[in-house]
Amino acid sequence: MTGLGGGHDVSAPPCGRRRLSIVRWGWFGTGLALAGAVAAGWGYALRWSLVEVPWAGVSFGLLAVVVMLGLLVGDLVTLVRRTARLERDHPAVSEALITAGSRANLTAVVMGLLAVYGLVRMQRGFAGGLPEGGDVLFGIGMALATIGLVMVGKAVADLTTRSLAGLGAGLLAVAAVVAAGCLAAATLPAESVTSTGPASAAPPATVHKIAWQWRRPHRPVRNLQRDRLGPAGPR
Repeated sequence: MTGLGGGHDVSAPPCGRRRLSIVRWGWFGTGLALAGAVAAGWGYALRWSLVEVPWAGVSFGLLAVVVMLGLLVGDLVTLVRRTARLERDHPAVSEALITAGSRANLTAVVMGLLAVYGLVRMQRGFAGGLPEGGDVLFGIGMALATIGLVMVGKAVADLTTRSLAGLGAGLLAVAAVVAAGCLAAATLPAESVTSTGPASAAPPATVHKIAWQWRRPHRPVRNLQRDRLGPAGPR
């Protein structure tokens, strides 16, 4: 673009800058947080609702995260409404930006603790040779949701303009990572020995580790009880 004197207009943004503005990292982080939270909730339901009673700290942590996410959604809705009615440099918009960014960072701290717990469980499952799908979903979902919240906190100003491409990219990124994790859990090679002898038979001397995996039968389950594990399985 040229002016009257034939010189270049310095107010026009460079082409490279215009291309980079397509990526809205705040919206990308929002997609990560939304899809990651859904994956973590799904994993929680799969792993702990049917097999074992969750640790009380995990339950309280999840409750706190749900409450904080609800408050964060309210802050983001307020930000969007003020941005639609007011200029970006209006004090009310600036206040909404600060509130939403602070809330996102605080939620990321709490969710990060649960992410560490979930990733440790997932790592132990892979190390033991029998990773549970619920552990994989919970660990990956919490980790990606935490990363997404950190991005929202750092780039909350991006949410003042719509970017469906950034939001969709975040959702697809979580879907790809979750699919890869579940595939790795389902196809993990493990050396195993299947015993066909009596239930009281001792395991072969070459066996270094005994693992048991419970699958819910097709008929309704009335009750689940913890029991001791012996050389040949549950007693």
